[in-house]
Amino acid sequence: MHIFVESKLDWVKLPDGARTAERGDNMKKMWPKSSLKRLEICMRRAEEVKRKRAAAAAAALKESERKIAGGSSSAEETAAVEGSGEGDKTPTAGEFGGENDEEFEKRFRETEKALQERLERLSLKLSDEEVVEKMEKTTIDEPGVERDGQRNAD
Repeated sequence: MHIFVESKLDWVKLPDGARTAERGDNMKKMWPKSSLKRLEICMRRAEEVKRKRAAAAAAALKESERKIAGGSSSAEETAAVEGSGEGDKTPTAGEFGGENDEEFEKRFRETEKALQERLERLSLKLSDEEVVEKMEKTTIDEPGVERDGQRNAD
């Protein structure tokens, strides 16, 4: 999918039949449903983290005001409130009941290996068939020897 094609330079050539959009606002129409679902989850998590951080900041402000009135505050307490780390996680396909990245990679490697072995076997079979065909074409018939169910009369 090529987006923002209205601003592309003249020397940039797009393939014939390429899917294009003038702006990037076609996301919901063009993205796979699984990607849109992950985006929705990510956006909900981001909003949730914002709310938690706002609540934590408000609580920290009240606590710091209380401590200022009491006369004490530590850097560890402030750091614990500032970054919870919850917003750092991105939803993955595994969270939708699918396999995780390691399982996918393992399955992908196994499938690729099996396909590669099959390709090698088929290539050998084709090569063998070509050799037999060449041999049949270049074989000189001997008089009186049967070939393909027919007796050579030479």
